[in-house]
Amino acid sequence: MRAVPIIYVLMLIVACCIAGCTSPGTDKEKDQEPVPGGATGSGDAGPGADLSAGEEKRPEAGSVTAVGYEELISYLPAAPSGWAAEEPFGIANQIDDGTWSMASISYLNEADEGTTAELVIYDSAYYAVGGWELWESRFSYETTDGYLKSGKVQGYPSWESYEKDSQIYAQWIGIDDRFMVYVSVDAGSKEDLDTFVNTVDCRGIAALG
Repeated sequence: MRAVPIIYVLMLIVACCIAGCTSPGTDKEKDQEPVPGGATGSGDAGPGADLSAGEEKRPEAGSVTAVGYEELISYLPAAPSGWAAEEPFGIANQIDDGTWSMASISYLNEADEGTTAELVIYDSAYYAVGGWELWESRFSYETTDGYLKSGKVQGYPSWESYEKDSQIYAQWIGIDDRFMVYVSVDAGSKEDLDTFVNTVDCRGIAALG
């Protein structure tokens, strides 16, 4: 699936550029609460919205044991109507003296082989992985070529992005400063993204912690 690396690299480049142009956030800035967005699967807070995950509130990296990827796989949604799911994939990654885990699944649109989707669930164990390393960027934008904006999904803070040229929609959902859900749709629509986002059991995933 090419959706994951394209979006991930885009956000990483953006975050690096912003980090090079601004000074690190102060403790006062880190204490700001996330700006609420819509109640649906789409993030609709406008450009400039602050989506700090409260880095100072997160426990020490590796202070918990990541749940096994088998448990994460059990929360990967079944394919929505009109889509077919491929075999899920899971992995446990060793880092320092701890681990973080991940489960992912790919979906194919049955009416159009060129339209695909990807859903990934991370248990970061509070390490800066799976999107958490970019969560403090506080940077959003909207142009004729796409956007990156903050919002909420099922009450949890999120980032949503869109690339016009590649027709890629993506969303990151941060759950309790620990779990991250990443959803992307390649050569699809905003409605496709919302369909997959709405299948995610955020509260069930939160209960794993």
